[in-house]
Amino acid sequence: MLWHATRVDADDEYGGRQHALAVEWNAVVVGKEGQVLTVALPAPNNAAVNAISKGSGFAVYPVYSNPADLEATRRRLSEPGK
Repeated sequence: MLWHATRVDADDEYGGRQHALAVEWNAVVVGKEGQVLTVALPAPNNAAVNAISKGSGFAVYPVYSNPADLEATRRRLSEPGK
């Protein structure tokens, strides 16, 4: 099941750090089921998966998507009112 995409830093208690990581790794959370986040990344990246898991407290299931699509989604979500 695909949720609406959301920013990695949603409800982020760590300030801007996770948002910076989302931008750096071009990561977008596309789903959540129980204690597992599905995170879209442009390519396999163990460091990103580990940091997102540690920062969010959730297990991370990585999926891979076109980098341009991920960037466009993250930009759209950062617009006011999203």
